[in-house]
Parts: sequence; C-alpha cells; structure tokens
Amino acid sequence: MKAISTGREPVSLSAIEQYEDEKIRLFQDDFAYRLLTPGMKLFVRMCRFPGFRKWIVSSAEKAMPGGYAGILCRKYYFDQKLEENISDISAVIEIGAGYDSRSVRFVSKYSLPFLELDFAETMAKKSSVLKKIAPLYSDKIYNIGIDFNREKIDDLQEVQRLLSGFDKPFFYIMEAVTQYLTEEGIDAVFSHLRKAPGGSCLALTYIDRDFIDGRDLMSWEAAYNKYVRSGLWKFGLPKAEVNSFLRQYGWNLIEDVSSEDIVSEDILKKRGLKTSEVERFIYAQKEGSRRLS
Repeated sequence: MKAISTGREPVSLSAIEQYEDEKIRLFQDDFAYRLLTPGMKLFVRMCRFPGFRKWIVSSAEKAMPGGYAGILCRKYYFDQKLEENISDISAVIEIGAGYDSRSVRFVSKYSLPFLELDFAETMAKKSSVLKKIAPLYSDKIYNIGIDFNREKIDDLQEVQRLLSGFDKPFFYIMEAVTQYLTEEGIDAVFSHLRKAPGGSCLALTYIDRDFIDGRDLMSWEAAYNKYVRSGLWKFGLPKAEVNSFLRQYGWNLIEDVSSEDIVSEDILKKRGLKTSEVERFIYAQKEGSRRLS
C-alpha cells in the first residue's frame, strides 16, 4: 500500500455523509460524489440505505474505533476555521490535497484562489475531473504535483510565482498528511511554512507519537499493523511537544483538539459514533502583526 492510493478514501466518506439526515449531518458537500471513480460511486449509492450505511460504519469501527467520526470531524473543523478567516486571507494552500472537494466547494462560494499540492499523478487526474464537473471554477484551482518526501515546495517555481502575487496572509491546510512524511519531509514542508506571511493560518492533523512508536495503540491494533508496521505512517508528535514544534517554525498554537471536542455528544450518540485520540487537529497562526483570535 502506498500513500498515493489513500487519496479517495476520505472523500468517499464525505459523499456518504450526504445521506445522513440534515439535523445530524456534519457538513454539506455537493461535489464529493462527483470526484469519485465509477466503482466508488456505485458503492456510495448503496449507502443511501440506512442498513448498509450502518454496516459500513460498524466495519470501519472494528479496525479503527473512532476513525470514521475522526475523518468527518476534521473536515468539519477545518472548514469552520477556513470560514472564520476567509475575509483575511488571499489564498488557500492545501498541502496533500488528494481528491478532497474543499477547493471547489470554497472557490464556488468565495472565488478564492486555491493551490492544491500532492502527487503529480493525483493532481493530473483531479485537474481533469474538476474541468469536467466544475468548469466555471477550475481556473481558480491550481493543481501542482510534488512528492513531499523527495521534493521541496520552495523549489517549485509555479508555487513561488503564484504566492508572490498575493498580498494578504494565506490559509494552509495539511489534512491527514504529516503521518506519511519522513523527518526530512516534515522539516522541508515546515521550512517553507516558516516563510509564510505574518497572520497566516495553519490547520493540520497529526498522529500521537505514542501510537507511531507502538507504546499506546488505543484499540487501533489493526490500523497499526496496516499503516505503521508497513512503513506507510512514519511521523507522529507527542501532544506535550506540539507547541514547541510549531514555535520553532514561527507558528503559535491556538487549538489542539480531538473529534470529541468538535461534535456534540448528542450527535455522536444519535449516530452511534465513537471518538479517538489517535489523530488530533491543530489550528495555528503565523507570528506577525495580525491579532490572534
């Protein structure tokens, strides 16, 4: 299994989420389904049946208790943070964008430039799909190929050219990316983030270092064997060191939360969803003149 093969899994959950009742649905996503392959679309359509959908959630929970809710919660959380800052930023840069629909959702609503960075093969396929499903917005979305463990963002001339044309802070997103990077890859990405304009925002996820090191599997034994033992997941952070990690690259930690902190207990109970502490969500702001919120 390779990192490039995991890109469509989260967006399929976003598509499935649209079958939930509006009162307990975490977010609206009108594009996720259209970004899927024909085979995945057939699978998602089956999820309109509550019994089948419940079986999918139950199956996911056996391997990664709380993982299903975690994917939905991080999308909801990052969307909310982006919405809160939308008037103060000039562009969004999604590092490890995969097939996520956030770019087209926000561009269609705010006409905000969106840079998506991921494997060249993924970005080429996504760009082709976006031109078909959202031709009016695709010219605002820049899909740029890169392997973060082998290449540096700072070496991408297209990125430097695009970013030089914006005069406000940026909003960076790294959703389910850090665990796939080597120590060198992490340093290369955050060395780029160190140069971000003051007041820029950063939303990212990280895996607890105790899980990566095998000290505390938190009932994710199957996931540990699938992702960590195979070498797919490499990087994790101790919760106690998140603040110091960010500060060495010039960022101020604002929030470090889990899915349990984001969604009401009532909604979780109604949907029969659990939460997990394996993956956590960070919101940070770049040191600068902008007042922290």
